[in-house]
Amino acid sequence: MYGCSEGSDVAMIRPNLRCVARATILALAVLLCVMMSPGAHASVNVLSGLTQIHEVALGREYDGVITLENLGDAIERVELYQTDYRFTAEGYTYYEEPGTAGRSNASWIRLGQSIVEIPPGSRISVPYRIQVPDDAGLVGTYWSMVMAEMLGSIDEAEPSESSGKDENTIILGVKQRFRYGIQIVTNIGARGKKRVVFSNPALKRIESSGAFALSVDLANAGERLVNPSIWVEVFDKTGMNIGRFEGKNAKMYPDTSVRAAIELGVLEPGSYKVIIVADNHDEYVAAVRYSLEVSAP
Repeated sequence: MYGCSEGSDVAMIRPNLRCVARATILALAVLLCVMMSPGAHASVNVLSGLTQIHEVALGREYDGVITLENLGDAIERVELYQTDYRFTAEGYTYYEEPGTAGRSNASWIRLGQSIVEIPPGSRISVPYRIQVPDDAGLVGTYWSMVMAEMLGSIDEAEPSESSGKDENTIILGVKQRFRYGIQIVTNIGARGKKRVVFSNPALKRIESSGAFALSVDLANAGERLVNPSIWVEVFDKTGMNIGRFEGKNAKMYPDTSVRAAIELGVLEPGSYKVIIVADNHDEYVAAVRYSLEVSAP
């Protein structure tokens, strides 16, 4: 039997760093594939990157561009449209109507084109403009997404209705659609608090290796995007540190959450203390302490 007791926050302040807020940087790339077979691929690439980051000020305008490249042999049609985007530690991802989320910047963005046709071997740049409201109540990070959805080649043949089969024959076809999610992120000035909250720790044994993995949910309860590195320090019942174990970065917008999983290796039966650290690589570091109990299998 394996268990985790409720944790307590651990105050951690990085030494020799002034508490000056820095603009957060988003490097989240989202590629969505709808009705995609294992061997499928898109002939259109997004050259300008799947993230567009803007450090902005209230009441100002900013220009950006989305550059698409057609690697195929036929003219490709691409539709661009806006959505909101958020995710939860439970594994749910939401692509909602633009302007739905409380921190959506979709209404600030105007796309220069909604449908483009890209000749084979060519590139097209679609401009957009951001008009940041002159609203003193806006603080921190705001974001939304531009979807670039492949509509298919212009000379792509549709299935023929006259197939030589009898009228009772039903022919089913699967048409593949690809879309890229391009995140448009605006960080307003340097203000906005950062706060990561930990919850739902769980310790599980990996049957194939006998090692243990610790999972924990992290939620961004602040006002700015954070992208902390996650690691765990493990201590035995005597207080001896038996290792530091690294997890993946936990990139989170405000009011979103992720589930981090960190492999701890093989643990002998007994009591342990762990400290889970979320290090944003600036002045902000969060941590929590939990007790673990490992019983003999």
